[in-house]
Amino acid sequence: MKSLPYAWKVVLPFLILLLLSLVIINIFVSTAVFDFATQNWEQRLLQMAHLYADNAAPLILKGAPYSDVQTLTLSQKENSDVRVTIILPDGTVIGESAAPLLLLENHLLRPEVQAALSGRSDTEIRQSVTLNDELLYAAVPIKDGSKIIGVARLSISTSLLHQQIRTITNVNLGIMLTAVLIAIALAVLLTSRGINPLRRLTAQVQSVSQGQELATLPANLENDEIGVLTTSFNDLITRLNTEISNLKSEQATLDAVLSNMTDGAIIISREGTVELINEAAMDLFDVKQVPANHPSLIEVIRNHQVYDLWMKSVDSGKTEEATLDLLLEKRYLQVIASSLGASMPGATLILVQDLTRLRRLESIRRDFVSNASHELRTPLASLKALTETAQESLPDDPKNASHFLFLMNDEIDNMTQMVEEFLELAKIESGKVPFNISPVDPLTFLQPSVERMKPQADRAGIKLSTGYQESLPHVLADAPRIQEVVVNLLHNAIKFTAPGGAIMVEARVASNMLEVSVSDTGVGIKPADLDRIFERFYKTDKARTTGGTGLGLSIARHTVEAHRGKIWVESVEGQGSTFTFSLPLAG
Repeated sequence: MKSLPYAWKVVLPFLILLLLSLVIINIFVSTAVFDFATQNWEQRLLQMAHLYADNAAPLILKGAPYSDVQTLTLSQKENSDVRVTIILPDGTVIGESAAPLLLLENHLLRPEVQAALSGRSDTEIRQSVTLNDELLYAAVPIKDGSKIIGVARLSISTSLLHQQIRTITNVNLGIMLTAVLIAIALAVLLTSRGINPLRRLTAQVQSVSQGQELATLPANLENDEIGVLTTSFNDLITRLNTEISNLKSEQATLDAVLSNMTDGAIIISREGTVELINEAAMDLFDVKQVPANHPSLIEVIRNHQVYDLWMKSVDSGKTEEATLDLLLEKRYLQVIASSLGASMPGATLILVQDLTRLRRLESIRRDFVSNASHELRTPLASLKALTETAQESLPDDPKNASHFLFLMNDEIDNMTQMVEEFLELAKIESGKVPFNISPVDPLTFLQPSVERMKPQADRAGIKLSTGYQESLPHVLADAPRIQEVVVNLLHNAIKFTAPGGAIMVEARVASNMLEVSVSDTGVGIKPADLDRIFERFYKTDKARTTGGTGLGLSIARHTVEAHRGKIWVESVEGQGSTFTFSLPLAG
């Protein structure tokens, strides 16, 4: 087709259409002629069948062997085109003009016979089993009054009809060839104009189908079909561009939501293949890469509990929930499977929530209640014992009663300190403590802390020294609050360092932060306790025997973090510990 002029390329489909139309017309005419001839023959055969029925009725009533009936059918043999068959109600053929009676099978189930036995005159075109030829059948009932005593059936080969059709077809072909020649001449003349707009439209459609940018065509000022088509095409391109832009925006929004969700999301098809999985779900189930070609759920996440939950949701048609305790990954997950309904028939959405932190917080809450009860029970038990003893000895021994009152006062002071630390920690955690943060000299909170704790260190036989310069850069801090942090760290260092040990207070600048460290040569901290040392009420086993509320380090952590700093510990069990916190530099 490339070697033909473009006009021929446009004309050729119309010529083919014309030929096809003429062929269809020819077929229609041939069919109409065939139908007309068929109807004509049907009427003729039915009329003849009624004559045979009238003649055969008295012969059938005579009874077997029905020789007169066979003679009647053979009288038609002179007209070789028509076949005559006389059939009893049970399907037995008692008269046949085209074949010996002994070779004929029972005709009861023939459609036209069934119709005649039901009292109707009927015609049928079908393949004859006896003659192996397509015949037109006409059958009528043979009656004795209202009783049907047989069937008269006449038939003729449809080859006669087809011969007439072929004659008409040959005439039509001549007419068709003449019409095609005339149409070719007219089509070449009429298709010489308007080709260029079609070329532009075709080129643009091809570019669209190849995924290129959707651009509109130059406007066609003519108000013909091509002009209307160009305008409609431009309107379509404009709408498509709008729809594509909206889809891209929605896709970007969906991708942003899925990628930024902290919960995992997995969409599973009816067949169990993963249609979508976001980054959170991949992280929760440690999926490095999703296999291509719609992998199965079990193939992607490799967790039978999630697979069983999905199957349960599919079977029940309801939302199902389960909690997973991933021991190896140390994660605690809540998984919810629900059907997406009409929006995605057969698909299931699985949401995965990481409850590890909540579970840990719950554990911390239980520890808090347990430790608070423990810490409060001890001084309360001591107070009760001292009160009972004082009540018994107060009348007889005023001197011991005074001693008991002194001990009771100490226990009350311990409880007061504990409650104050409770309240202080609660205020800091809730953000209700006002921090007066301003540029301050680090010596304003380092030097007073060291001087305050020096006598206590000396009494314990511990050497307390400093290792910082006197000209440190200013930091952003609430000096009294940070002083409490340093005092708390020094107090703990003295508490867990044996006589003869040493404690060093240092300060240095690192990455726009001032790092303050308190190092000791004490008992150190077990590796298992390092991650939890800053939790409220948390104490190591050795710390349990030394008293204290276990809130000091937690208060210190919250205070430092409120200053936009960090606090951490490094320790070797049996060799000592180093607690370090950082504060931002001023300016």
